[in-house]
Order: sequence, then structure tokens, then C-alpha cells
Amino acid sequence: MFARKRSDGNYDILHDDGSIVTRLDVAVFPTGSDRCAGDEHVYGIILAAEEVAIAGIEIEYPTDTMEMI
Repeated sequence: MFARKRSDGNYDILHDDGSIVTRLDVAVFPTGSDRCAGDEHVYGIILAAEEVAIAGIEIEYPTDTMEMI
């Protein structure tokens, strides 16, 4: 599992194969949701940077240096 940064600054939480994660066993609340990440989120889980850190999820960093500019 890893976190991929979105254009809005939040992070999509994805399985290693790139598919969306719909439930986490961590006490955080996805961005814009009033339901804990432990509940099913059929459209995927989006977390703010602080929640990614609390959950201990690895952040994917771009390998293309142009994306980092």
C-alpha cells in the first residue's frame, strides 16, 4: 500500500498494484468524509498529509525530475 499525491495536495491511498484502497484499519478520517477509514469507501480513500503520516503509509515520490519542479 502507498499514497500518491493528487493535484489538490491530498493523497490517494492505493494497493501495490495501483488499485484503490477502500478500507483502512487506522483511526483516521478521509478528506471530506464523516466516516472513519475503517468503514467501506467504495470510491477509494483520500487522506491529507497528516493522516497519511498517522497511518504510517509510504508516500510515492515521482521518479521523473520534471514532475518535481
